[in-house]
Amino acid sequence: MSQPRVLIVEDELITALDLEETLQRLGYCVVGVADTGALALELVNQEQPDLVLMDVTLRGPLDGVMVAEQLRERFDLPVVYLTAHTDTVTVERAVQSGSFGYLIKPFDDNELQIALSMARAKHAMERELRQTQAELHATVAALERRNAELQVLHRLASELQLATSSAEACVALVAAVRQFFPQALGLLLLHRLNDDRLNPIFSWGTECINGQAFFSHTCSALQRRQLEMHSNSHDCAHCIRSVFGGTEEVYCVPLATAQERVGVLLLSHPEHASANPSINGATRADRRRLAAALADHASLGISNVLLRDALREQAHRDPLTGLFNRRYLDEAMQREIARARREDYPIALALLDIDHFKKINDNFGHSAGDAVLRNIANLLHDAVRSSDIVCRYGGEEFLIVMPLSNAEAVLDRTEQLRALIKQLLIEHDGKLLPTITASAGITTLNPKEDQLQPALERADQALYIAKAAGRDRSVCVD
Repeated sequence: MSQPRVLIVEDELITALDLEETLQRLGYCVVGVADTGALALELVNQEQPDLVLMDVTLRGPLDGVMVAEQLRERFDLPVVYLTAHTDTVTVERAVQSGSFGYLIKPFDDNELQIALSMARAKHAMERELRQTQAELHATVAALERRNAELQVLHRLASELQLATSSAEACVALVAAVRQFFPQALGLLLLHRLNDDRLNPIFSWGTECINGQAFFSHTCSALQRRQLEMHSNSHDCAHCIRSVFGGTEEVYCVPLATAQERVGVLLLSHPEHASANPSINGATRADRRRLAAALADHASLGISNVLLRDALREQAHRDPLTGLFNRRYLDEAMQREIARARREDYPIALALLDIDHFKKINDNFGHSAGDAVLRNIANLLHDAVRSSDIVCRYGGEEFLIVMPLSNAEAVLDRTEQLRALIKQLLIEHDGKLLPTITASAGITTLNPKEDQLQPALERADQALYIAKAAGRDRSVCVD
């Protein structure tokens, strides 16, 4: 075991030399002798002793107590006073300075040895206590941060469970991400059903490139279902390089279950950015752990919401044409009529029927009739306004709901649609089908009407008149 290193601070040279000899005899290594406070501070900084023996009276402007106070502030060193001062004021000052011992001159070797041993033992115990307290504080802080993490994750799980749409689920996920990574840039993409595309849903801190195609097969993290961290120079998925150019730390967080790929969350975290102080996100390992925890909680929740969205969509869509069905019409019109009454605007209806549709089925087969229905459905879907509702109303009937439209405007638009239908070139089994025409019955709901059925009956009456008049025309009935 190495000898304890001691610095002597004593203004009397003879006393200092005697003390040095005694210390060496007791097994200590004297690293220096100082007679002023300034020299004592300099030697402590240079020699880094284990213990300081300090006289109260020193040469220069600093006395021993003043030097001891500076040593306590700047260095973690035990100080034992060796002095002839016994007055209450000096003793009190010594105690306040954090003294580890106070020996009154003269003293014998045994008293000195006991004082030094007790000072070193007390100092070691205090250091161990401080270390234990620091570890305890660190543990408590880590537990508090972990509790904050769990609260965020629990809130995310609850919101995902309550979400009624994929949009609500994504909003909940992004909110949790921004709590964990407040300074990160982000992009959330969801996997299209029965498609390889990754559809950008949310972006923050960066501008997503509109129209850019992202594909799941280009993202190795999603393919392997493993979180990856890349630098900007890493040749990973095209979407990372294009969206987060110039960043140093990009996380590819796959959102996937055992059965399906849900999407991917891309996070660009500035390497030297400060973390959320209430969350364990200060280190790269912490960020990987938090990102993985988010993925675990979000993947199944968003997958379930997407499944509910798909089932809801299937319940509201006609399987042949992809247009809305009667069930959706009934639900949507309740909202639309209420809004029209509240804001006092009309709603127009156009009921279209394919002329001689039975002949198409009889002459060319039902598959040809299906092709006609699909082509007309696609045309109507693409031609109407985004605020309009297009439904497959019956076998060969289509209903178009046009809010904020009067009968005259709807008549003009319906004639345009019928002209487009007549221009359709539909092939079936390598043969071009005959020209398709359609008849239409038009009516309007005034803001005072609160039921759809009377308007549907008027539109059907107008359609009957158009058919009776020779087909291939539009008739309006108010």
